[in-house]
Amino acid sequence: MMYIFLNSMLSFIYDAVDLQEQMNTKLYGFGTLKYERLYSVDGKNGTYTGTKVALYNEDGELSMSWMIDPNIPFALKTYMGDDYEDDSTTITFCDYALS
Repeated sequence: MMYIFLNSMLSFIYDAVDLQEQMNTKLYGFGTLKYERLYSVDGKNGTYTGTKVALYNEDGELSMSWMIDPNIPFALKTYMGDDYEDDSTTITFCDYALS
């Protein structure tokens, strides 16, 4: 899958993402992948739109999320942490161009 660069240890989660079917997927021991609405992310040269895919842990709390545009090989926005607490990490994609 193309989103592996963020954390190769989680490649099996990225492989479970299916933007065409968008069915919630149970990942035993990790939680549930849920597909949420489309979001827009402002970049340097425009706005990018992608589907938010979220991983909720077994307790139903948000663990990670990605905003994914299938035409761009990077997640537009990545969130890792515990329900947006102070020690959470968010990575935002700035720009993309094919050369």
